[in-house]
Amino acid sequence: VRGASIFNDPAEKIAHLVEAASSELGLAAAALKRARASALDPHRPRPGSSPPVAFQHCASVEAALTADLEALSRDLQAAMRARADAVKKQAERRELFGRRSAPDRAEPPRAR
Repeated sequence: VRGASIFNDPAEKIAHLVEAASSELGLAAAALKRARASALDPHRPRPGSSPPVAFQHCASVEAALTADLEALSRDLQAAMRARADAVKKQAERRELFGRRSAPDRAEPPRAR
């Protein structure tokens, strides 16, 4: 149970993982963009002509991958916003409940 405490917050590890995930998502998006530019765009059919089935398939796969990457990015951002809000609320609660009132501080500790 000790590891589940809100005061044992692995913020540094989380920040590192988020940075790594963001970097990987950026690299994947850049690779997908390069693949589209080199493999899909040169074979795009002329306006008015119907695209071959293979091109339609490649274009749909590319669109699905792009949508997945965008969704992952949005989910990661939402998770980080939620975490930031939770950390802020935790700090507010710690401030509210962790602070002793002035009369309490003036009293010496009781002997046991």
